[in-house]
Amino acid sequence: MSTPLLYLALLWPARHLVSDLFVKEWLYSQMMHDSGVIAVQLLALSLAVTPATVLLARIKVAPRVTRALGRWLLAHRRDFGLASFIYACLHLAHYVRELGDIGSVLAELAFLDIALGWLAFAVFAALAVTSNAASKRRLGRGWKWLHRASYVGAALTLWHWLLFDFFPDDALFWLGVVVALKLVHLALRRFRRAAPAAASGAP
Repeated sequence: MSTPLLYLALLWPARHLVSDLFVKEWLYSQMMHDSGVIAVQLLALSLAVTPATVLLARIKVAPRVTRALGRWLLAHRRDFGLASFIYACLHLAHYVRELGDIGSVLAELAFLDIALGWLAFAVFAALAVTSNAASKRRLGRGWKWLHRASYVGAALTLWHWLLFDFFPDDALFWLGVVVALKLVHLALRRFRRAAPAAASGAP
């Protein structure tokens, strides 16, 4: 799938989130829920790319297919992350529209659930702005450290969701997904470090 078609598929659910910003009567709670859930789903997809590619590389069945799929996922990890950020922007746009003025927005920063949402948005804004090749060259090793903050942003996002939602089952599910992805990522990193030592006979 080409990049334009991928973005069309990723952003197709956003059409009602955009159009409803401009109608007089709109379902605010529904828009907030839809935009937030899709943002988290795409975030989880972007976080799943690294462990998925490592696991695909170890699959011996149809190696050409698995390698090609791994390369495709790596090539489009940035696209998944940017699509997640676009939904986060729509989430924020509906929130600001509901409050109506900057004074009300600033006043709500006193609430922990709202403050966490803003912190998460700031993290992902920094990641989105620096997700290009020029920023990667300019930041050098710091770029990788910065983009590891995606897990920090995910934690803040899910904390925000858990505090805000009266029915947190979905938030708990996606929290479990993100925690599982991080544990798999750490396990694979440890395994890759241990493999050369084992091969060389090191204790």
